[in-house]
Amino acid sequence: MALLTARRKAGPNLGTLTSSRADPQRNIDWILLACTALLAVIGVAAVYSSTRPLMLRQGIDPFLYAERQVIFLIIAAAAMAAVMAFDYRWFGERSGALYGATLLALVLVLIVGAVRSGARLSFDVGPIAIQPAEFAKAAVLVVLAWFLAEERSDDVSY
Repeated sequence: MALLTARRKAGPNLGTLTSSRADPQRNIDWILLACTALLAVIGVAAVYSSTRPLMLRQGIDPFLYAERQVIFLIIAAAAMAAVMAFDYRWFGERSGALYGATLLALVLVLIVGAVRSGARLSFDVGPIAIQPAEFAKAAVLVVLAWFLAEERSDDVSY
């Protein structure tokens, strides 16, 4: 019985639940990460195999689109690592402010946004067009997830 109650030492395995909350590795779902990496490799292979004949006919490097896909995957992996370094509670505690700022940006884009093809959809910041609607998608997901994750033990259960 003593073996069952003894706490395992935190390590690099899947069972790092006893590690510190400040440890970014604690928040990593290794199985999900491996499946995502496998899908990314399959995606790069699919991009390469579907664009190779056309690129060879045109005399262009057949790896052009596959290389671009790998670059985007590296950028996405860096963004994922940055997000995973934060505890999810940090995002949840700030979800109201994030949602409010996003709503403000959506209203501001209607007032001072750049007009392109007859629509006001973005802010022009130099050569970059920033669309608040893209940030709104993430903000709604975060605030909805935080709302649904809250414990409501005083509510009537059905």
